[in-house]
Amino acid sequence: VHLYGHPADLDRIFDIAARRKLWVLEDCAQAHGASYRGKRVGSMGLAGGYSFFPSKNLTVLGDGGCLCTHDAALAERVRMFRNHGRKDKYLHQFAGFNVRFNEIQAAIGRVMLKHLDGFNENRRRIAARYNERLAGLVRTPPERPWARAVYHMYVVRAERRDELQKFLKENGVETGIHYPVANHQQPAITSRFSDLPRLPKTEQAVKEILSLPIHGEMELEAADRVCEAIGAFYGKKL
Repeated sequence: VHLYGHPADLDRIFDIAARRKLWVLEDCAQAHGASYRGKRVGSMGLAGGYSFFPSKNLTVLGDGGCLCTHDAALAERVRMFRNHGRKDKYLHQFAGFNVRFNEIQAAIGRVMLKHLDGFNENRRRIAARYNERLAGLVRTPPERPWARAVYHMYVVRAERRDELQKFLKENGVETGIHYPVANHQQPAITSRFSDLPRLPKTEQAVKEILSLPIHGEMELEAADRVCEAIGAFYGKKL
């Protein structure tokens, strides 16, 4: 999972996959246009999946998504899966689904794709301003040397996170918590497995993470207002 728009460390993942004879599927739902060692994410595993939900870096103004793969046989099977498992109009090879993409949303996506790199560059500008002004107040998200992140979300780790979030809301700054319940604590997992290990670092992070405002057309002045509000909470004038 290329979480928050920052690529995962694929070399390590591919090494494990090679030793265990596993496929690598890249979850790029938050990472449209991100790069790992100069290559776009979604192009290196067996397949890469993208979401076009309205909040994503690339949207179609509704629900949608796509899968990218170099495997022609897999591509053909996925095309059939999205259309009732059909090989042609009246021949069903297997039980599939009705998840066909509509033409209007596809047309919107083609237009938005032309603006993706520009929107991502602006996200990076906003992230750079946050990094500069929030240093020492909160833990800002690192960008690894091998990564080019696209900041679908800008997530800090903050002391007194809940108090900070309340203060920001009172001062006109909306924030989010992505995600408030760790995977190993989700009912879908705990109901299946009775002997789950504790993950203390994950559980601590969940109490500290806070997503600050960021989007493709956000202005630096708006980021400055967020920074000044955070500075005011911690008693530092920025």
